[in-house]
Amino acid sequence: ISCSSQQWLGPVTLKQQLLKDGFHRELLIDVEAGGAAGVPEGCSLALVVHLPKGVYVDPYQLAMLKESNELEALVLNEVDVEAPEYFSSEVSVLVFTKRSSQCIGCFTSTLPLHARYHRPSTGGETHVTVILGNPQLMTRCQTVPVDLECPESVVKEAACTAENKTSCNWLLVNYKHVSEGAAMEIPVGQERRVVVVAAGTLLVTTLCCGLVLGAVFGQAQRGG
Repeated sequence: ISCSSQQWLGPVTLKQQLLKDGFHRELLIDVEAGGAAGVPEGCSLALVVHLPKGVYVDPYQLAMLKESNELEALVLNEVDVEAPEYFSSEVSVLVFTKRSSQCIGCFTSTLPLHARYHRPSTGGETHVTVILGNPQLMTRCQTVPVDLECPESVVKEAACTAENKTSCNWLLVNYKHVSEGAAMEIPVGQERRVVVVAAGTLLVTTLCCGLVLGAVFGQAQRGG
């Protein structure tokens, strides 16, 4: 995309909001670009979503959504879906948006998110707040190459498509925030209750084992 051909971008706005409740949420991102003329055919918009370590995406779930043509996304680093927040790292996801029927220049994507377990609270807090930052927005046009000499162009190399077979030069796009990020309220346990919960779990486990052993010995005696 050369300097002279960037006019089609026009004013760009991005809105993101969290859907659903609990540990399993959806991040809805809507982008509007191109003004009244819309975005030309052959031009794509993609997002790089940076997730803090308290939130993750499931690569297997993303693969299933890709197969069903619901979402095209690539996880850019390794994800341990079992690790708690304090043993995790930040995750970045490359999301390829789809055109929306809302308007001629509208694009949308819905990314499923999952909250990680956090350390129990020592101060009585029942929730922790995890803030999602604003994503990077990129565009590329198959018919117009990125002009690396253009002083206004900030270019990022990334996968051309969700197939991740080749890399392309994408142009980073500045946009207006309709919503400043999004925040997740994640429930946390109470440290003072850890001993009580552990003792209760041990007691229940012991009782269950005793009942099972009693039933086994009783059956053995009747059989003998």
